[in-house]
Amino acid sequence: MILFFASCEKQEYIDPADTEVPQIIGVPLDDGAIGIQVTTGQNKSASAGDTVKVEKYMKVNYQAIEKTVHIVAWQWTFAENNTKANVAAVEFWHGLDPGAITTVTLIGIEANGTAHSASKKVEIVYSLDGLPGMILVSKTSVAGGMYSYVIAAHKKGMVGVKGDYGFTGTIVTPAWTIAKVAPADTNYNLVNNVLVAAGNGNVGKFIAVRYINYPGDYELHVGHIKSDGTLSFGSFWGFFPDGKYTENLDGTLVPRSVANMPGTSGDDGSNPVVRQEIGDSTVVIYTKYIAAFTKGFIQTQNADGTWNAAVAQTAVANYPDWGKLEIKYRNFPIKDLLVFRFGPDITKPSVFSANMSSSTYWNVTLQYLQVKYVPLGN
Repeated sequence: MILFFASCEKQEYIDPADTEVPQIIGVPLDDGAIGIQVTTGQNKSASAGDTVKVEKYMKVNYQAIEKTVHIVAWQWTFAENNTKANVAAVEFWHGLDPGAITTVTLIGIEANGTAHSASKKVEIVYSLDGLPGMILVSKTSVAGGMYSYVIAAHKKGMVGVKGDYGFTGTIVTPAWTIAKVAPADTNYNLVNNVLVAAGNGNVGKFIAVRYINYPGDYELHVGHIKSDGTLSFGSFWGFFPDGKYTENLDGTLVPRSVANMPGTSGDDGSNPVVRQEIGDSTVVIYTKYIAAFTKGFIQTQNADGTWNAAVAQTAVANYPDWGKLEIKYRNFPIKDLLVFRFGPDITKPSVFSANMSSSTYWNVTLQYLQVKYVPLGN
């Protein structure tokens, strides 16, 4: 059974840019001279080192901080859509789906032209409570070869619009009519994959979506029923055949037998570019090409900004558009940081793949990919 939960995206907003910032080349990465403070209106963010977790649809406030130098010009770059802002403080709504990781980069320039930089990785989550956005609670056989399904959907995926909860899609009959979620099914908590009534005050974090149908492929949308009778969709999606699924860290569901991209982490969604497998002493980097892989390569950067010779990748079984390269941590040109770019033909090492900029690891300002690693053995 395929379940898709779509959403109406909130448009990103950036304060007007009033200051022109010159192009900077070779800015030191996170040199400690400036910093980034991240908050939201409801303090719905949580920092861990250089990564901040933010709930989807929450307005995020980014504030530039002078630590050891005085800055006369600022430039923010939001990697997810290449948005820039040249002010000290900006407001931003991240439009990526939960589970996505993107980068926010800040450059500050002193009066004498010296540039400094800082960056934050931003992980979009359904909720800071760590609970899944959507999960199959039960599937029970009923008469006629049909099944009764119960799905728990986190309310955080449906913020921003008031109204009764409802669902629609090809799962209902007639298709795309709206079915209302019973009031008794709108106030649950999830305990050990069991929906438990939360009691008075509507304090429960989950609603229950119940329907009966044959096993198959269906589209299902869940959200609030608006005053005009239409549905404001939630932000979840999942895919599970016959109730067998694997739950991702962000709460989405994927079939155990289906893998649509190599690696265990990295870019996600419908157009991944960089994926990876992180081991105790090595990391395998996977890169996707616009055409079938033939003679792809990866080129890494040194700490002084120079580039090493291109290194050939190898093909990835079952993924004809991907190439891979295994690198030992001890061979990283920059400790715990991999700065790189890749191209389709190692005989033309100055021609790079045009889709690099679609990766969440793309540094828009410096025009390369960068991924920070902390080896598991550390």
